[in-house]
Amino acid sequence: MPTSEVELESDTIVDISHESLMRVWARLRDWVDSESQSARIYHRLFDTSQLWQQDKASLYHDPDLGIAHAWRAENKPTAAWADLYGGGFDTSIAFLEASQQAADKEAREKEEVRQRELAQAKALAESQARTAALLKRFAVTVAVALVAAIAL
Repeated sequence: MPTSEVELESDTIVDISHESLMRVWARLRDWVDSESQSARIYHRLFDTSQLWQQDKASLYHDPDLGIAHAWRAENKPTAAWADLYGGGFDTSIAFLEASQQAADKEAREKEEVRQRELAQAKALAESQARTAALLKRFAVTVAVALVAAIAL
């Protein structure tokens, strides 16, 4: 920790080593917990991205993909931050983006299938309606012919 004469900069490292201070400082405890959780998510993302590059893991899907995106949006990690935890930021983010692209593609394909099924169901319903109308017309024609035959 710098001496009191040294002006603190944004990149100055302050080491708080007195445990009793850390126990009663609620905000610090929350920061530590949040940073710890963020680091765990990043390590998992990085490890999975490494396995993915070696074809030993697949891309993220929900819920992992959702968790990773929420983490990224909330924490806005940078390469400098990732370097504190072992680096690999570019690889990890490329993996996350590839996962999102694959999820988007899968969602589009599912929507296309749903639209085709909907169009087929609509066509079937229209066909059944036409068939029902033809049968009704046929039944009316037969009834009129039958009444005419009885009348004659």
